Amino acid sequence: MKKINICLLLFLSAVMVFAGCAGSGGYLKTAPTSMSAASFFNNCNVVGLETFAHVGGDSSVINSQTDRVAYSAYTKNLYELLPQERCLISVLSYLCEINSMSSADQQKSKVKPFEYKNVLRAELDLLASTHEMAENYQNTKAVILLERADKTSSLEITAYLFYMDTLLNYEVAELQANAQNAHYTYTFVQTGHNVQTNTFSLKYATNCSASATYSAEKGSLNYTVKTYLGTNKAEVEFNKSIYLYSNGTVGIRVITKNNTGNKSVIVYEQMETDFYKRLKVGAVKDEAGMISMETMPEDKLAKVNSSDDIGYAFEYDLRDDTVASRIICSPYGLSE
Repeated sequence: MKKINICLLLFLSAVMVFAGCAGSGGYLKTAPTSMSAASFFNNCNVVGLETFAHVGGDSSVINSQTDRVAYSAYTKNLYELLPQERCLISVLSYLCEINSMSSADQQKSKVKPFEYKNVLRAELDLLASTHEMAENYQNTKAVILLERADKTSSLEITAYLFYMDTLLNYEVAELQANAQNAHYTYTFVQTGHNVQTNTFSLKYATNCSASATYSAEKGSLNYTVKTYLGTNKAEVEFNKSIYLYSNGTVGIRVITKNNTGNKSVIVYEQMETDFYKRLKVGAVKDEAGMISMETMPEDKLAKVNSSDDIGYAFEYDLRDDTVASRIICSPYGLSE
């Protein structure tokens, strides 16, 4: 009897230890994927951004008008960049594809369309020509046509971005004929390619540049962008990381640096699972102290920590079906 009790105690202790470890979430591990860079960007990034895209104007989530204005200021550049991002990632996806082809097949692949089924209202509000489409954003898609021109010293790819109704069909020849009517047009020039990391360096527009890496083996998309946004064309730097982990969790982190005025550093960090989602948005006080997303403990992702200064944390929990699902906002730092 004594032996049975001892064994039972040991078993219960092991169960409690295991439960404690499971409750802490453990470390998130990256996992390979078969998605292209373009599909990865849409399915993991844009779909993730949709979850909290409306909260800046929702008084039931962010009660104070002052806080809603502050939150919208933090995320303004994030949405302004989206059209450029769509074009950049389409070019990256194309470059990854042709670099896996033979030389002969590369030469045949001069034109390529990309379609993104998820569009945010905020990006449609950026242009007068797409503003009317914003009310119907859920039935709007983004279509990008890439056309390559082989120059003597560089590879040049022009991206034409069209927003259109999801039910509208199109032909590549039709897009080519209407290229001058594209809502956005960017010409990218490849300035470098690190074969070991599959990192592409690009320049585009006027003094804009990007460095982008997609690893299907690791399930990660990382890129940095230097560009100019807004009516005053302020210089902004973005460092974005998107990870798809082995348990299906998606992690998104965007570090935004405004190189004019107070030169603030803003973080947008999000965790997406099927039934539970977290987000933190705010000013950073210690960028060097941020945890690497490659070795991220699950209970630290999109959680306020010592590297954060002031901002807003959100939770969206779908696991309890006894209450209406809603997003909870908790200010942190000086705004508390």
